[in-house]
Amino acid sequence: MKCMKSKTKLFLVIFTCLFLVHTFGVNCSAQKVGSVDISGWTYNVYVQGNYAYVTNDYYGIQVIDISNPQSPRIVATVATDDSAHGVYATGNYAYVAAKYAGLQVIKISDPTSPTIVGAVVTNDSADDVYVSGNYAYVATSAWRVHVIDISNPYSPTLAATVYTDGEAAGVYVSGNYAYVGGSGLHVIDISDPTVPTKVGTVDTDGWVYDVYITGNYAYVAVGDKGLQVIDISDPTVPTKEGALFTPDTTIGVYVAGNYAYVGDQDQDYYSNKGGLHVIDISDPTAPTKVDTVYTGGDVDDVYVSGNYAYVLQLFNGLLVIDISIH
Repeated sequence: MKCMKSKTKLFLVIFTCLFLVHTFGVNCSAQKVGSVDISGWTYNVYVQGNYAYVTNDYYGIQVIDISNPQSPRIVATVATDDSAHGVYATGNYAYVAAKYAGLQVIKISDPTSPTIVGAVVTNDSADDVYVSGNYAYVATSAWRVHVIDISNPYSPTLAATVYTDGEAAGVYVSGNYAYVGGSGLHVIDISDPTVPTKVGTVDTDGWVYDVYITGNYAYVAVGDKGLQVIDISDPTVPTKEGALFTPDTTIGVYVAGNYAYVGDQDQDYYSNKGGLHVIDISDPTAPTKVDTVYTGGDVDDVYVSGNYAYVLQLFNGLLVIDISIH
């Protein structure tokens, strides 16, 4: 039944697309509209307002003006004390997971003049960060998630640490729970952030590179196992509900409306065969691919804001894709 529903949905998408093209000359695929080159390795992108914040390995953070999506431009760079991997921007601050330098806090009240104002060393490799309220949740490769009190951004302090029973590569907070990817998907109760407790886990049969939560579902990028959809209606018993294999290695995922935007890397990092897949998740149990934009470079992360997907390529900088058709 799920297979039939998926095929019917795909047929309707194709039929509608052909009708629009032949009747009105309307393009019914997402389109590349802008780009900016960035030297070196890049890992994560976060968009706030008219700016995209990109982690750029040992170069630190690149601040990119995206007020004109057709012509994004780098307006500032701030060096971090170690390789910048994860980033989360909120209000006047960007929080950066900077490997062995831990969590670094960057003041971005003037995005063209960012300044590091606070830091806390986690004594392990900080790979990703998510901010909720007065706390930053930092995922590390040492099988741990650190909870850091950022009520004073100039003086962040370690509030608690919880073990995940596996490497922690990505983290997303929703309500009273933190969902941590890595070797599977782990669920941590953070109703009291100072006493985080692991309450659930699900084996994804592959490495979880990225996590996005919306409603009762977790959408996880699971490398060569593609996109997996996990039912988290009971966070203590997460359950696989749906899956869709992508052509190569699924690295990043962002959900907006009825679509998941999924970034792919070819298994040969230097092949430049990556792409952005648009997946219809109106039925989370039967996700269906409806569009692909080949980017000419391996995709490492995706962020959607308004009518645009900001696609971070491993070596080729930031690409802007118009997704208004979806």
